[in-house]
Amino acid sequence: MGRSALLIGCNYPGTKAALQGCVNDVWDFKQTLMECMGFDEDNIAIMVDTDQEYPQPTGKNIRAYLNKMVDEAEDGDLLFLHYSGHGTQLPTDDPEEPDGKNECICPSDLDVISDNDLTKIFAPLSKKNVKLTFVADCCHSGTLLDHKEVIITGPKDNKRPPPQANARSMEALQAALGAGDDSRDIQIRSLPLEVYKELLSGKLGGVDFGDLPVSLIKGFGDESMERWARLFPVIADLQKRGQDTSKTLNTLRESAETLVGLKKAREPLNENVGILLSGCLERECAADVRRKNSVPHGAFSHAVNMLLRQMHKDGIIATNRSVNLGVRESLSKSGLKQSPCLEGSEKWADAAFVLCDEEGSI
Repeated sequence: MGRSALLIGCNYPGTKAALQGCVNDVWDFKQTLMECMGFDEDNIAIMVDTDQEYPQPTGKNIRAYLNKMVDEAEDGDLLFLHYSGHGTQLPTDDPEEPDGKNECICPSDLDVISDNDLTKIFAPLSKKNVKLTFVADCCHSGTLLDHKEVIITGPKDNKRPPPQANARSMEALQAALGAGDDSRDIQIRSLPLEVYKELLSGKLGGVDFGDLPVSLIKGFGDESMERWARLFPVIADLQKRGQDTSKTLNTLRESAETLVGLKKAREPLNENVGILLSGCLERECAADVRRKNSVPHGAFSHAVNMLLRQMHKDGIIATNRSVNLGVRESLSKSGLKQSPCLEGSEKWADAAFVLCDEEGSI
């Protein structure tokens, strides 16, 4: 059985969108995977934007590594993905998005990776017996895998069954998250559309606010969001011929021949491919939390790590469901307004977190 993990932390240092706790979340998960999940350090890839000695978490690098991870996965393997950083929602005409928005993660270069991109990358796993666990600690992280089945969703109501962790562990977790601490610093991990456009404009030297997809194509080429990258050859050809492409997408939308497949309903990810533990609902925001005399963390990532380590210490098998419920409860009692969700197939809900089940089967 092979084990492979990719841990991504984006603090966006020196920018208007700078966060504090995302890279710390990466180091925490590395420790948890090695101490509690049996991962070798050599099988844990790290991308952070605060240290140039590591691969940078750009859109291109993240896509390339995820595709490599999927291509090399063999039956029986365990794959783990953790993302800590900003999340955003971008407008789309995709008929599969009822709210007219794509949920996206925001790599360090702002070359966003949408839920569509992720489902396309992970789709080949449907032909393999591979367990994929995705922990997403960012705003709008719910539905990032676009599974039709969401096992645990909705606002926290404190009426859920108690997690498989003792009361002492839960009290310690709530204290670590700063329950009742008015001095804690809370920073939201959302990148609103206007702020995203402003930052992107500064990076690319100008963004067409009226037609964002064209700006993404111009800036990142065929590495841009999968849905728009299909137009890259057309845009490139028009640019080569010196034609104005500032409003090209609006024109192309009217051409059925050019947009073959673009408006075609995409295939949803197989329900048995991957399970997502999200930091919040798709309409909610996740938080960075820093308490006095402590280092900052993502509230969700920190809670997951602390709970996993305590359950491991107590000899309790942590399941995806018990981890999600325990973290929901602790965040709620700590006064944080985010509702972690569990998305995927019931097949994985009560399986051991990351690891195989008790019998060793996937």
